[in-house]
Amino acid sequence: MVINNEYFDLYLEIYNSEQSQIPKIRESLNKKFPNSFDHKNYCDSDPFLSKYIFREKLVLIYAWAVTDPNALDAIVKATQDTGIIEIGAGRGYWASILANCGVNVVAYDTGKDDYIGSYYPVGNDGTEMVSEHKNRALFLCWPPYDTSMAYDCVSKYQGNTLIYIGENRGGCNANDDFFNFVSKNFKLDCRIDMAQWKGLHDDLYIYRR
Repeated sequence: MVINNEYFDLYLEIYNSEQSQIPKIRESLNKKFPNSFDHKNYCDSDPFLSKYIFREKLVLIYAWAVTDPNALDAIVKATQDTGIIEIGAGRGYWASILANCGVNVVAYDTGKDDYIGSYYPVGNDGTEMVSEHKNRALFLCWPPYDTSMAYDCVSKYQGNTLIYIGENRGGCNANDDFFNFVSKNFKLDCRIDMAQWKGLHDDLYIYRR
């Protein structure tokens, strides 16, 4: 199935760009997202810093994790019969693409009012919704660092499939309670290397009860 994966396409363009291409990319992004990329101090002489600034903007426009096609394929295969409940869905970009791939998705985020617009219907609810969708796979994409959010989700979850995108233990996502709970109650089914912004180490992990 051919889907519109705009975020991944932009990621590739920025990730593979050379120093001389950065001003042109910035100009193109500012036309696409007015007033978001119009600053002049974009460290054009330093590609790494420029790309980091691009990433800072794009995670708010799209999602914290790049919508890597390999990760999407793995998630679709793992959830096509069960559907997904996503907690912390943000603007619903991952949810929208997965839905376009045929996955039945329900999405929630207690901070949805912090975002302008959405790509997919996102309910203004949180971890309490997990227990109401026990037959769906639980999807957590970049749960916030050193908070109980991810742990609260998995500890309430009664289903059999956990899909986690983020850095592993000791990284910038979730907390030790989450990783301890997952290691005791789930088995890793597969790990998929994902497209990553430089300096980050997020991957896809699919666990089964």
